[in-house]
Amino acid sequence: MAALVVVLLVFVVGGCSSSSEVLVDQRGEVGPEPSSKTERFAVRIADLDRPVGVSASAGLKSGGGVVRLSGPDGEELFAAELDADHGSDAKVLGSIPSGDLQVTVELEEAVGKWHVTVLHTSEQEALRVTLTAGLLVLLLVAAVVWITRRRFEERFRWLWIGAALWAVAVLFKVVSSFLAMEPVLEALEGALPHWLYIAAGSVFVGLHSALFEIGLTIVAAYLWKSFWASKDRAMTIGVGAGAFEAALIGLSSIGGAVAVMVGVQELIVAVSSQCATTPLAWLVAPVERALTIPVHVASRLLVFYGVARGRRLNILLGFVLFMLIDAVAGGAHVAGLVGRVSTWWIEAAIVPFALLSLYAILRVTRSWNKTEGPILDDT
Repeated sequence: MAALVVVLLVFVVGGCSSSSEVLVDQRGEVGPEPSSKTERFAVRIADLDRPVGVSASAGLKSGGGVVRLSGPDGEELFAAELDADHGSDAKVLGSIPSGDLQVTVELEEAVGKWHVTVLHTSEQEALRVTLTAGLLVLLLVAAVVWITRRRFEERFRWLWIGAALWAVAVLFKVVSSFLAMEPVLEALEGALPHWLYIAAGSVFVGLHSALFEIGLTIVAAYLWKSFWASKDRAMTIGVGAGAFEAALIGLSSIGGAVAVMVGVQELIVAVSSQCATTPLAWLVAPVERALTIPVHVASRLLVFYGVARGRRLNILLGFVLFMLIDAVAGGAHVAGLVGRVSTWWIEAAIVPFALLSLYAILRVTRSWNKTEGPILDDT
């Protein structure tokens, strides 16, 4: 079985050299007063054998607009209506005649942002990237769980308890995000200078995430003392949370591969766009999970250690550590960097927090049994 997995990965990774290429990437913003305008951009198509994809999206608060892509003879190849209720559309056009194409963005009494991308796409590449990323993440999860079971003398159910804590917290976080995230970010954007909005928005995203995920961990630690009966148990719960999140990401990536196979054009264009800006895009998800799982473990370990020893500073450190890494990831979205820069720059920004987490894990595990405090029997 292991040999089969290796052969499959070699086959999949071997074909992952990027064939995607962005031809047009234009963004704009109108407001704060409603505005009507038309903008046009030329696109030169020289490679007849490579399919072309187009993506149009907008975050309009009012008004509407339409994005059109016209062929060399003026024929309409793509049209997407954009308004506050319909914010995005994408299509793979296949191979089209060489020549000059034209992108037209027409806005009518609009307030908000818009984004148009035209690029060479590859369905085969999108399939290989999503499938490879998913398989590698699931292999990472399997390795982490196996090491945890071998290293720590705790029952398997504590991994599931960590996963359950994560799932409940994320459920409440998603509901809260749906209700409050956009209004809060819009209020910050309207009230602050752009650079300060990005800083405040990033902190808010990180604080919002930590409030639910680490907040629930703090509540559970005070309610159930058995959660911190030993450092091994505390570590196992943290691994359960991080590994469960990673497993869902791996499965969703494989689900994305299935969607590509059945021809979901929005996903093909989105993955091709990522490949055009990010080398080795298939490796991003497993590397990101390898960096974030230690943060899940360290933040929860600090909380359990703080509750067990009555050290509130450790609880605060666990909360802040988790808040900071989510602030970095959230800040990339707030600043509009996702899709504009290589994802590796975003991953590089979270490396210091992964290293800090490893240091925190080492310090806490060494101090756990040296510090006075209740050590409970296994229950």
